[in-house]
Amino acid sequence: MKKAEARKNGLKNRKDLTEAERNEFNASIARKVMDAVSSAKVIGCYVSFGQEADTHELIRHMLKEGKQVAVPKTFPDRLEFHPIGSLEELKPGVWGIPEPDNDRIIRPSEIDIMLVPLSSFDECCQRTGYGKGYYDRILPDCRLSIGLAYECQKCDLIETDPWDQTLDRIITESRVYLKQR
Repeated sequence: MKKAEARKNGLKNRKDLTEAERNEFNASIARKVMDAVSSAKVIGCYVSFGQEADTHELIRHMLKEGKQVAVPKTFPDRLEFHPIGSLEELKPGVWGIPEPDNDRIIRPSEIDIMLVPLSSFDECCQRTGYGKGYYDRILPDCRLSIGLAYECQKCDLIETDPWDQTLDRIITESRVYLKQR
């Protein structure tokens, strides 16, 4: 499947979920993520926006568990990850997405697990994002990458480009997909 078509279908299917479905699915995803990150000390995590798989409660829980959580700040050509102590430290940034407002940077290579947003995915852990390639540029430096999504965002095999990065895992409300080695 072409990336543009996969992205369009994944976003539509995600948008069509009811609030009750989204809440139920988010709780299931959160349980699986907490198991996956239990031994990690430093976690990179997107701050969910719109209909993305929710990370707000995850971030609160990880911070409560004493984990260092770094969230992205968007620049025209890159993402930087900054540690936070609470979600209240975030301010609206690019496209209105909450971002950190501090100068401390954590390099992707220092992050044990990177939690990644996506618009669609396939069973081989290929993903589409939003078309800017931000995560594709940092994922080669990450130790472990996990995409968070709803099962309805799954599509047929995505046609990839040489710069597209495959995730190590994708967690949905009903399943954990593993990268095929």
